[in-house]
Amino acid sequence: MFLRSLLSSRSRGHGSSSVLLTTLWLVAMMIVASASSQVPSPLIRVAATDAATAQSTLPPNPILSRVADPSVLRAGRFFYAYSTSNFKDSQDVGAMPVYRSTDLIHWTRVGQIFRNDHLPSWTAPDQTGIHKFWGPDVHLIGGQYVAYYSALDRRGQFSVGVATAPHPWGPFRDRGIVRRESGFGIIDPSFFRDPKDGALYLLWKNNVNPDKPTDILLQRLRSDGLRLVRGTPTRLIKNTLGWEGAVVEAPTLVYRRGVYVLFYSGNAVSTDHYAVGFARSADRVTGPYEKPGGLGPILRSDPEFVGPGGQTVLRVDGQWLMFYHAQVRGSRPRDLMVDKIWWDSAGLPHVNDGTPRNAEAATVATPSAPAATATVGGATPADTCQWVVRWDDAGVYELPRRDQEPVKTKHRGDQVGGGYCMKHFNESEGEWYVAVTCARAEDGIGWMRLNALDPV
Repeated sequence: MFLRSLLSSRSRGHGSSSVLLTTLWLVAMMIVASASSQVPSPLIRVAATDAATAQSTLPPNPILSRVADPSVLRAGRFFYAYSTSNFKDSQDVGAMPVYRSTDLIHWTRVGQIFRNDHLPSWTAPDQTGIHKFWGPDVHLIGGQYVAYYSALDRRGQFSVGVATAPHPWGPFRDRGIVRRESGFGIIDPSFFRDPKDGALYLLWKNNVNPDKPTDILLQRLRSDGLRLVRGTPTRLIKNTLGWEGAVVEAPTLVYRRGVYVLFYSGNAVSTDHYAVGFARSADRVTGPYEKPGGLGPILRSDPEFVGPGGQTVLRVDGQWLMFYHAQVRGSRPRDLMVDKIWWDSAGLPHVNDGTPRNAEAATVATPSAPAATATVGGATPADTCQWVVRWDDAGVYELPRRDQEPVKTKHRGDQVGGGYCMKHFNESEGEWYVAVTCARAEDGIGWMRLNALDPV
């Protein structure tokens, strides 16, 4: 797995002492027999376990210089990072540079979303000749990579555009404007796929600060992700807490254990007041969202780093990672940072002690995600398989019989293979793994998927 290989690469590259990466997977087995004359469908029992403390290593912060409003994507063995860019025509830098890495330590620039001579026709520079392309967010949707971004249009206001490419590095093709407003700009587009039904959504921020309270909004996308479904966007949150100041922005929405968690940044960028907070909805993706009282931001400035924010959240090998920008105190450019998110017993997210990791303190200890070992029962290993799997919920899950054709059924927006030991390419994570499709027996909520770590 990635974190394990990162640990070993850091030991070789930096001479640091080896840190043991341990993950505890506890086993619960249930074999269900049937009196029927037909071969019974085997059942698996999966038991969620208490979180255990695990040690893992991330590279020292910052991990990449001059990257602001980052979007980070994992595709196969590579990480791709995309950045905001401001530039003049005379500066051959391109709009929204793209970087690639296998270990989050060594990065190579591999292109940009748009070259200077291929900027979208609907965009225009400001009065000083500066092109502004802000806050890209890139995802794999329907077999192509889709980049959402905000840029100055010919009215001099920010609109949200979209581009597509066959590969994470490009070449990207402009697909026009997804959303624009009359009288004010909108920025910080962010994509979300609802795991409940596979529906696609776009979030953004109304750029009306500091004159008016700012809103973070959400609207459903068409299945190709290139246009919004007709309707009125839903307002999720606005700046209501003292630490947020005149603005909330940079929405990032995730779904964890039945709860929608909306991460966002607040206050004045590139200052000590800029920070990251969150709100939650246990009901539906459209809210209502509540900001837990009395907690304040979960990531704020410290004596070394200024203005952490503009975050994106990625789950890597079961670990939740927050990528964000911050400035080394006394330095002007914003740099790319990474830290682990850990979740307390109430399901609330935290980042370290509320501040970025110190550059020298690369080893962090956080609770690991609950996990389980599932065993397919009722036959010999030659007839079935065993997997060590990640799963959040306890329950009984039914598998198809071995002599049945693999079942293909839509779940969480993806077409996934079924049956025994089927390989499937996970579009959202960009990696191959052994997968099994199974129905949850006790409530019939549809088809679920078990993600295998290691075949046994």
